[in-house]
Amino acid sequence: MTELTRVLEEALRLEHSGERAALVTLIDTDGSTPRHGVARMVVRADGSIVGTIGGGKVEHVMSRRALDVIGTGVAVLEERSLADIGMTCGGSVRVLVEPIGLRPRLAIFGAGHVGVEVASLAARCDFIVHVIDDRPEFASGERFPDAALLVHSFDPVEWGPLGLGPTSYCVVVTRGHAHDYHVVRALIDLDLAYLGMMGSAKKVAEVRERLARDGVAPEAIDRLHAPIGLSICSETPAEIAVSIVGELIGVRRTEKP
Repeated sequence: MTELTRVLEEALRLEHSGERAALVTLIDTDGSTPRHGVARMVVRADGSIVGTIGGGKVEHVMSRRALDVIGTGVAVLEERSLADIGMTCGGSVRVLVEPIGLRPRLAIFGAGHVGVEVASLAARCDFIVHVIDDRPEFASGERFPDAALLVHSFDPVEWGPLGLGPTSYCVVVTRGHAHDYHVVRALIDLDLAYLGMMGSAKKVAEVRERLARDGVAPEAIDRLHAPIGLSICSETPAEIAVSIVGELIGVRRTEKP
């Protein structure tokens, strides 16, 4: 396997999994440099690399710059004199550092009719889909062919593989009020990009009141999108999915990477 193949295969793997990393490309050189022509490497969030753009200090500096790009999600074009970074070659390089693996993760709690439709549409809109339901026969690969992960439990102890965090989107569409409240209560204090729950106006009001009685901070309750989705008079599972995914896209496009 060539170096280019290894680098590109790793970049594709990271992009598919949603694991943040950066692709570093040496696009131009001038004068004496460790490497000439185009060269690429992938820098993972833990600092490990695949490939090389020449080694030494230039690679070290660009690896550190790649970690900045992983954090910001914004590509940069760097022009560096090797003398300025302590190398004796005397040449200069131009390096493009691009973020990869920025696809957001969507956790769908509930594998019913609406969950199936949301998963299919969200995957087409570039979300990495995870499905959580305590019924293995519902949360199955046959029903959710686009799901990257299936978790068969509503117990938060089992949710570790979901990696819930600031870039996570959570949609609560379980089969009943009790499950909905249990899941929302477990999620509402987490730092999430989005948390939404499906339900009638009456059900939503009851959930909000119960959350307040349970000591959840008002600002946390205000972050709950409920009723979930855009107001488009949706009725069928497919229409409801359009309203939900539309809202997810709206949140995604207005937030920072």
